[in-house]
Amino acid sequence: MAQTTDPLLSNIKSIPKDAQIIDAIVKDEGITDYEDRIINRLLEFVNRYAGNIIDDAQRFANHSNNKKTIDVQDVALAINQQSNKNFITTPDKELTAIMAKSKNSVPLPQIKSSSGMRLPPDRYSLIACNYRLKSPSKKVSNMLVYFVIMYSEKIG
Repeated sequence: MAQTTDPLLSNIKSIPKDAQIIDAIVKDEGITDYEDRIINRLLEFVNRYAGNIIDDAQRFANHSNNKKTIDVQDVALAINQQSNKNFITTPDKELTAIMAKSKNSVPLPQIKSSSGMRLPPDRYSLIACNYRLKSPSKKVSNMLVYFVIMYSEKIG
């Protein structure tokens, strides 16, 4: 275990059995330098994961013929569902290569020769006009005519 300053953790008897198992797993993986709270985080993850598996397995058992007991198939289905939901699987390298080869086999369209800078259509452009001017109402235009007449009379 990592260097600990907590007097409770310094005695191996005071550490719960689950924490000792997690600590042994971490040491078996070759990790020697870690903070003490890592063990607590891993314990929380394991308990939450196992609880979700059991809850899902119970739901699957209840759904299939209203069984009261959980069997191996319910647990296997719950584990499969949790791994699909919580863990990301990377695609197979060969499958990715096949998909890339099929996608890259289609040639790109030829670039049209035109003068000037080539810009995307206006609907995709950030420099396109994204507003419309509202046409002035009759009332506003009448008021403008009135002010123009009044102003011209004062000047002239």
